Amino acid sequence: MKMHNRYQVTIEGKTELVEEFARLHQERLAKLYPEQVLDCQPGKIEIQMVKGKTLQEEDTRVAGVPYENRQELVAKMTTETPLRLVREPDNIYDENAIAVHALIEDQWCQIGYLHRWQAFRLAPLLDRGEQIDIKIRSIEKESVEDWNGDVLHEWMGVKIKLSYLWDISLYDVLKGENEGQAG
Repeated sequence: MKMHNRYQVTIEGKTELVEEFARLHQERLAKLYPEQVLDCQPGKIEIQMVKGKTLQEEDTRVAGVPYENRQELVAKMTTETPLRLVREPDNIYDENAIAVHALIEDQWCQIGYLHRWQAFRLAPLLDRGEQIDIKIRSIEKESVEDWNGDVLHEWMGVKIKLSYLWDISLYDVLKGENEGQAG
């Protein structure tokens, strides 16, 4: 069993001890947060985060677009169609469900959902009243093929961009690309 050294990390005056991967990523932290890294030396990293938040942007697809009458709605949309997110805490399949609605012909219509893993992460933000901006990146043909490459099903998919402020934590800063990295 490999032993790890412990490092003292201070963020906004709060000190924590972390494993060696903090030391391994001192350079990455200094590059990502040059104005916030106050001290970076062996055994010690001191970080000052501005308001404890960072802008997050992610591209994804709207889930569930091929179902119900949603293809008819998507056919009426353009990349300029306004979108909004609507929490569905009473959804019987997922208490974190977040529906995606589009303004089509002066009426808000549901065109699908955020994926479950995104809803799990973003539902608490919406529940606290925080803003999540959503814009259409593209509307394009998607399909499912069998092993031979024959198309089984085609539909028009909606790719979106989500933008929001994420509460940064020591875990988020240090985790980065370390997920799955063996010690």
